[in-house]
This record gives sequence, C-alpha cells and structure tokens, in this order.
Amino acid sequence: MKETGELDVKCLEWLNDKPHSQRSRLDFKGYQKCDILLNNICESYNSIIEARDKPILTMLECIREYLMVKMQQNRDRVGKRWGDKKIYPKIEIIVDKNMDKASDCVPIMADDWNYEISCYDDARYTVDFIAHTYSCRKMGVK
Repeated sequence: MKETGELDVKCLEWLNDKPHSQRSRLDFKGYQKCDILLNNICESYNSIIEARDKPILTMLECIREYLMVKMQQNRDRVGKRWGDKKIYPKIEIIVDKNMDKASDCVPIMADDWNYEISCYDDARYTVDFIAHTYSCRKMGVK
C-alpha cells in the first residue's frame, strides 16, 4: 500500500474507501464470474431514449423489442465474422495457452473426487471436486 501511495495518492484514497475484501486477492472467493468489480450494465438501458417517456408496460415492451433486434444484429455480425467456428478466436487463444501450460502437469488421482496435480517445475496442487477448491486459487472449479 505504501508503494501505491507513493505512485498515486488518489489511487490510495480510492483503495482505502473500499472494504478489504474488495481490494485483496486473498479475500476474493475462488469462483469469480467477472473480471471487473464494478458493472454498470444498467447504463445500456439508459441509452434507449424513445422508451423513457412511455408508460411502464409500453416502455418494457419497447425495451424487449430493442433487445431482440440488438441480439439478432449481434448474432448476424458474429456469424459473418467467425462463420462456423465453435468458439470465439480470443477464447481459443486462451484455451490454447492453458493447454500448453497443462501439458507440463500430470494429474494423480487421490480418490474419486480429489486429485493432486504435479508439474515439472516441482509445483504441486490439489483439486477437490466436492468442495470446489483448487489449491493454487487462480480459478474456482464450478
């Protein structure tokens, strides 16, 4: 925290306003579903200006139609860009990287639900599929 304060005082103040559980990886749960802490998805609905002045049911119907058109446009755009690929290129790159890293590791079955992963750099990790835990804490198993 001292190093952060030396680099940027405003950043340190912002971090101090947050609870410890939001600024330390130690306190994060192992099963994050999103890479960002703040998610302003409601802002996308605020951009639908023509629906704002209507009664509630009409507004909801307008938003529903808008979303249906938007999702179809996205599906069409994806279909044109990536064609018949099963996964998106960015995800494919991530999967390939993880497969390369995993090729250096060997799973050893401890029992039906527990494994020990032995890597060539002498690192060892445990995976418990019942408790959904992974000892390296880089990901949750869910």
